[in-house]
Amino acid sequence: MRRNVIIVGPPRSGTSLASDVFARRGYYTGEGLRVGDDYNPFGYYEAEDLIAANVSLFESVEFPHHNTWKFDAITPTQVEAIGRILVQAEHRALLDHWNRHSPWMWKDPRFAITLGYWGQLIDHDATGVILTSRNPEDVYLSFRRKGWCDSGPDDRKRAIHMIEQHARNARQQVDRLGLPHITIDYNEYHDAPTQVAARISGFTRMIVSVSDLNFHTELDHSTGSGRLAGNIRVLLKKLPRGPLQKLARLVPASLQSMLIPERKFTAKSVGDVPDDVSQSKAA
Repeated sequence: MRRNVIIVGPPRSGTSLASDVFARRGYYTGEGLRVGDDYNPFGYYEAEDLIAANVSLFESVEFPHHNTWKFDAITPTQVEAIGRILVQAEHRALLDHWNRHSPWMWKDPRFAITLGYWGQLIDHDATGVILTSRNPEDVYLSFRRKGWCDSGPDDRKRAIHMIEQHARNARQQVDRLGLPHITIDYNEYHDAPTQVAARISGFTRMIVSVSDLNFHTELDHSTGSGRLAGNIRVLLKKLPRGPLQKLARLVPASLQSMLIPERKFTAKSVGDVPDDVSQSKAA
């Protein structure tokens, strides 16, 4: 039987990229999934019931926010307390629902904080963890593109702290629980795709090819051209919406696609103008 998989890592570290592999191979990914956008063109693969369950765990330790990367950092004491919460009946019922659709794939950056709790519930023989990693500086730049932080030195320091905290917590919980796992670094999709496909194949008990990884170099913002596109996004976000729409109508679609290459992977309507450049030309 194919192994159930939990994708765990800091946000913007390649969790959606890893999730896409399993969605394409028929894994159950849940209901109410957030659709793709310019930042995750193929989708986020975050099920509403899992997000709600993880947020409820935050509430149980009096963490006041719904995520752990846009706000004040969750404390180590709160993270430890989540791992000691007694298993809730509604969460056991939630897992039973997912097990009826096995093999399944869970993905939510909050698992980097809550995995200690879920480790009490899941079948360790039937479920494994894929830890995603990425250079914290590249993740920080992705945070900037998303508008999650500014570019000042204090903003960068805070973001790097958040990123490293998620990565450290994920690794510690996997080691403490003795969960079967593999680690995939984002750069490996470009530098060693054959090895990545082989590692996933052996771990999940299914054959995964390089094409199944669905990695697109033009979506990698850690490259020179990717950093340029990211900086353009940050600058465009500072423009008022009206002038931005006018600017988009003046810029040829070919140039938009060159400067912000990931946009061609989306299917936004003409009337749905994003925060930076309109889709009207590209559409």
